[in-house]
Amino acid sequence: ASVALKWYVEEEDSETAHKLLQDTSRLEAPDLIIPEVTNFVWKKWRQHEFTQVQAESTVSSIMRLFETIHSSKTLSGHALNLSLTLDHPAYDCFYLACAEIRGAILVTADMKFHDKVKSSQFGDIVSSLDDLL
Repeated sequence: ASVALKWYVEEEDSETAHKLLQDTSRLEAPDLIIPEVTNFVWKKWRQHEFTQVQAESTVSSIMRLFETIHSSKTLSGHALNLSLTLDHPAYDCFYLACAEIRGAILVTADMKFHDKVKSSQFGDIVSSLDDLL
């Protein structure tokens, strides 16, 4: 979710996130991305940074970019195992589980999570936006 939000909200690394979007043919994520994106956009609305129309449009636009949204129910066991192995919150591990199961690379803007995964046996399936430069 941290990278997807940079496609619609100008933040540090937004330019690199846009490049990723242009260079990627298939986007997938766990269904947790839906409440995460929605809550972030709500906060922007609450801070008067988005109008209601902008908020609705942003959520809708981000969701349309994902070809497949995977059920948390099917990812939960693997996400829990990753969470226990990495001693890291399960929320992030759903994204890692999705990437591992799908044979994909997880691109994250969360450097704490990136560094933890990168130094583990799962290091080959995680990338930061900086790694893409």
